[in-house]
Amino acid sequence: MFSNGSSLRSAVFRKTEKGRAELAKRKLGLGGKQRGVLIMLDGRKRLSDIETLFNRLELEAVVALLIQLDLIEASGDGGPAEVLVPTEAAPAAHLLTAKQMMIKSANEHIGLMAAELIARIENSRDQAQLLSVVGHWSMAMHASKTGKLVASLQLEQVKECIQNPDYASSPLP
Repeated sequence: MFSNGSSLRSAVFRKTEKGRAELAKRKLGLGGKQRGVLIMLDGRKRLSDIETLFNRLELEAVVALLIQLDLIEASGDGGPAEVLVPTEAAPAAHLLTAKQMMIKSANEHIGLMAAELIARIENSRDQAQLLSVVGHWSMAMHASKTGKLVASLQLEQVKECIQNPDYASSPLP
């Protein structure tokens, strides 16, 4: 997934100031796996130390997203920074952004009833799988008391994000 997967295993990452703020304030709506990886990357552990807790491809995708969001950086104790360049096999950043948007709104507006839906969103591996979940997410949002007020607008934002690869470079809504 990354240009140098073997070096990536030995890479050590630390949280940036923005990463520490995200852990404290939860503004970006990271999913459980994303937040868990962010917590574990402490500037001492190598990715190989935590990869047994995650699917390797998922871990690499989460690391790519955390780097893109400037939540982590190479600490200098592991592999060189050039191992951080994702190849085309990495999940597209705009899809990860769409997943974040959906998960955040499901948590805010649907609550505990969204657990299965959030799992489906997190497990979506490509655009087609994510699009198949968007309908269920949208219906659940429309059915919730507070979600129905924002569901249509958020659906348009998620669709735009999924269809526009440049959307990931925009700040999260």
